[in-house]
Amino acid sequence: TDYHMFGVHVVRALLRGEDWRATSRFPRVTLCDFEVRVLGAVHKHTVQCVLPINLFNEKIFVFIWFWFTFVAVTTFFSLFYWLGKALNRGGQERYISRQLCALDRISRETESRTSKFTRDYMRQDGVFVARLIGKNAGDIIAAEIIAGLWDIYMREERLLVDNRPTSAPAGIAMA
Repeated sequence: TDYHMFGVHVVRALLRGEDWRATSRFPRVTLCDFEVRVLGAVHKHTVQCVLPINLFNEKIFVFIWFWFTFVAVTTFFSLFYWLGKALNRGGQERYISRQLCALDRISRETESRTSKFTRDYMRQDGVFVARLIGKNAGDIIAAEIIAGLWDIYMREERLLVDNRPTSAPAGIAMA
């Protein structure tokens, strides 16, 4: 038991100048029972056995302990990094604008629409997925996907503008 602090114990022993390889968790020497048959009689013996494989097991375990500790700490900081990116509205809009500018999809006239596009169309989860795509597949792929979504968004906006009623409803006289 108590393997979760094994790496700390190893470091503490090294700092004190002790031999950290002398642990009870990976014994090098133990007692072995075996039987020998001699002329129909079974003789039981207990001898001291050396376990050289535990030398390697201990070194591997120490390496894996430090590796898992490194991965856990890195994952912890990565979680808060991505939470910060996911919850920062201004950063999300800048990211989308930067991706759309990279492919010349927005100009000064449409740049004000990126805020509405990011807030209402992409929303937080869409921007998060776009960032993940950019991190894993590359910014060019993410920019192409965002540009495709931008084109669909602009097409829907134009349809809404074109389908607005231009004349007065029936029964109302136009002056």
